[in-house]
Amino acid sequence: MADVIKEYGKALYELSVEDNRQSDYLGQVRYLNKLLRETPDLLSLLRAPSIPKEERMAVIDRVFANRIEPYLCSFLKLMTKRGHASAILPCLAEYERLWYENSGIVIAEITTAVPLSSRQKSRLLDKLEAYVGKSVEMRCSLDESVLGGVSIMLDGKLLEGSIKGRLDTFREHLGGKTL
Repeated sequence: MADVIKEYGKALYELSVEDNRQSDYLGQVRYLNKLLRETPDLLSLLRAPSIPKEERMAVIDRVFANRIEPYLCSFLKLMTKRGHASAILPCLAEYERLWYENSGIVIAEITTAVPLSSRQKSRLLDKLEAYVGKSVEMRCSLDESVLGGVSIMLDGKLLEGSIKGRLDTFREHLGGKTL
């Protein structure tokens, strides 16, 4: 299934490149992703072998015609016809991954116990971009278990600066004993 995801995600991205509309497609890929996640019954219907393919294609036309690019509508139909409807969401994620990679943008997942101020976000963004040498898109979330500081997942690496992370490291050095 991983091959299907990479192949179809890449094909979708290449179509957007041919049209020189990668960012437009990205917006629609995000819209489609959100819609399918919020209506899991729709995705279940597209996967249902008990429903004739013609009916599933008609549902795609009714739901998505004039809402998304014709190529995206064709993509949904193709995935459904070939029995790959369960790979639609991962293919959309692959498109987004390729968009970020080809745009030279790295995603930083920032987790803090309290919201960062605009100034803190700006300073952190500057430091992260200097660290990776690329543009960075920060996605901030809150988690009280962080206790304080910041936990950053950047380009597959965990940059741990949270109090919880420091306590966990200290605990490991003590041989797993609790404090």
